[in-house]
Amino acid sequence: MVHFIKCSIEKVKYCRSEIFNNPVNLNLCQSISKSRLKYYPDNTGIPSICFKGCDTEWVYDNDKERDIEFDRISSIKL
Repeated sequence: MVHFIKCSIEKVKYCRSEIFNNPVNLNLCQSISKSRLKYYPDNTGIPSICFKGCDTEWVYDNDKERDIEFDRISSIKL
């Protein structure tokens, strides 16, 4: 079965480039986790959600947006 979800944030600017948050098939994901995407030389990074098994990471401008999205995804019943 296919269960695609879209990120509430389509794209984010980080380190002079745009990062697109592509849709994810939740049925292919083994787990999700909160994380931070970091590109050298920025050691702080930006908030993200990692989808293990899908090789996908969604990025956000701030922790609050990321946490709201994470809670939304965690509540989805498959």
